[in-house]
Amino acid sequence: MEEARLSQEKAKLEDLSIVPGPLTKITKKGERREYLRWISYWQEKGKRRKVYLGSCNKMTQDEALAKARKMKAESLSMRKIFKPRSIHKMH
Repeated sequence: MEEARLSQEKAKLEDLSIVPGPLTKITKKGERREYLRWISYWQEKGKRRKVYLGSCNKMTQDEALAKARKMKAESLSMRKIFKPRSIHKMH
């Protein structure tokens, strides 16, 4: 029974989408600059939640996905289930 609950909660973590989205800023000179940032969406309590993850220039899609999963686990109070994989091995 416990295994079924854990697999359902793990499936909830996978149910999110990540897309690059534009961010338009206006400089002091009045020029428009457009940047791309990672945006993640998921369902939470019957509503669609939108979270900005960071710049597309500063993180890869895999890093953005890991960050989104961590943020979703924290928002759904699933800290015990989410165990991020270490990118670098420590010796």
